[in-house]
Amino acid sequence: MNRHVVVLAPSSPPSGGSHATRITALIEALKRSGWRVTLVTGAWSDERRAASVQFRTVQSLSRVIEARGGFFRSAAVRVGSLGKSPGSRQRMVQAVRAFVRARAFPDTYASWIPYATRASLREIREGGADLIISSGAPFSSHIAGYLVSRLSGVPLALDYGDPWVYEPGRPRRGLRLWIEHHLEAAILNWSKVVSVTTQATIDLYKAKFPKLQVPFVLSPMGFDREDFLRPLAKSVPDRVVLNFAYTGRINEEYRSVDDFVHLLNCVGGGSPAFCFHFYGSEFGGVRDSMAAFEENGIVRFHDSVDHQEYIQVLRQSDGLVLFGNNNYVQVPGKVADYLAARKNILYFTNVKDPQLDPALRSITEVQNDGVFLGSSRGGFHEYVSACVSGPPAQDNDKLEHLSWERCFVPFLAAVSDVMRQSGAVPKDVRDDGASAARW
Repeated sequence: MNRHVVVLAPSSPPSGGSHATRITALIEALKRSGWRVTLVTGAWSDERRAASVQFRTVQSLSRVIEARGGFFRSAAVRVGSLGKSPGSRQRMVQAVRAFVRARAFPDTYASWIPYATRASLREIREGGADLIISSGAPFSSHIAGYLVSRLSGVPLALDYGDPWVYEPGRPRRGLRLWIEHHLEAAILNWSKVVSVTTQATIDLYKAKFPKLQVPFVLSPMGFDREDFLRPLAKSVPDRVVLNFAYTGRINEEYRSVDDFVHLLNCVGGGSPAFCFHFYGSEFGGVRDSMAAFEENGIVRFHDSVDHQEYIQVLRQSDGLVLFGNNNYVQVPGKVADYLAARKNILYFTNVKDPQLDPALRSITEVQNDGVFLGSSRGGFHEYVSACVSGPPAQDNDKLEHLSWERCFVPFLAAVSDVMRQSGAVPKDVRDDGASAARW
C-alpha cells in the first residue's frame, strides 16, 4: 500500500498565484514518488473550481477535502469582492481589508485552522497517515499542521514559499512579533524537515532561530516544462506595437513602481510604439499612478487570468517586466516561468545594491545578456532593441535545474530520510479528534 501524506494548504488551486502553482507541483512530485495524497484546503465556489485547470489537476492526483474558512476568511472574501469598485469606495475597501488583516492572527486563514485540524484528524483516524506537510503562505497552514501532528503523532514537514514571522516586506512589531516568534519557533522545533525557496531564507532563519536543530533544504520556485511545450493558441501578431507584460499583484508594501513611472515619463510613446500590459488584481494605487499612461494607451490593465492563460501571456508577449522586492531575501515566484518563456526581461530592482538583489542574481545566472535594468532610459532602449532582435541566449542546464521535477528532489529526499529514521507509530486520535472539534 502506498504511503499516505496529508497536505494542509489553504491557498491551493483554484486559488491563483505562484504559491498555488507550487502546491500543484508538490502534489505532482509526491505522486511521482509513490505517495497517496490527501489535500486539506479552503472552501471554494463551484465557479472558481470549474474555471481552474490547476484545480482539476490537483483533484485528479489527490483526495481533496475543503475546510470552511470561518469568520476572518469570509470577511476577507466579502471585502475583496468589492475591490474593483472605483474611487472612494475602493479606498474604503482597502482600509477595511487592512483592518481585517491587522487583526487576523497570523493571517486571514486563522479561522480556517480549527476546521482544517478537525478534517485532517478525521482523515488520519479513518485512513491513517505516514506524514503531514503544511505549505504556506498563508501560515495558518503551519499552525494547523502542528496541531494535527501533535494530536496524531504523525511526523510534520514544513514547506515555505516566503519567510513567516520575519518576512521583510511585512514586519511584525511589539507583542505580535513576540507571540509569533515563539509560536513559529515551537512549530519549527517540532517539525522534522523544512523546505524554503532561497538560500537567503535559510540564512535568515539560522540567524533568527540560532538554536534550531531541524534540517533546512532548498526547494526554489520552478516552472512546469509541459507548460512551455504545448502549442500556442492561434493569434494575429500586432506588427506595429510591441507588447510587454507583467503578471501578478504589485504589493506596494515591498514593490515600488516609482522607477517605472519615471521611465514612462522619460520615454513617452517611443518608436517603435509599445504597450505595457498588467495582468492581475489589487493594483490599487499603482493603477492610479499610471492613469495618464493608461489614458493614452501606453499602459493597459487586465483582470487576473488562469494558469494556462498566464503561460500564454508570457509566451506571446514581445518582452516581460518584473519588479523585485525591497529586501535581500525574497525572489518573486514568477521568475522561473519568466525565464522558461525565453523572453528579454525589463527588471526594476527595489534594493539599494542591485548586485545583492537575489532575484536579479537568479535571472542573470540563466540569461546574463537578456535582462535590462529599467531604472535608466538607456537600459530601456537596449531592452526594446533586444526584444525586436529575438529571444535571449540562456544556460539551458541552469534553467533545467529550475524545472519543478528538479526543485522538490532535495525535499523529497529529506522526507525519505525522516521516514526511515522515524520508528514512531501514530497514536490513536479518536479522543483527540473530539478535542479538536471543540476548538
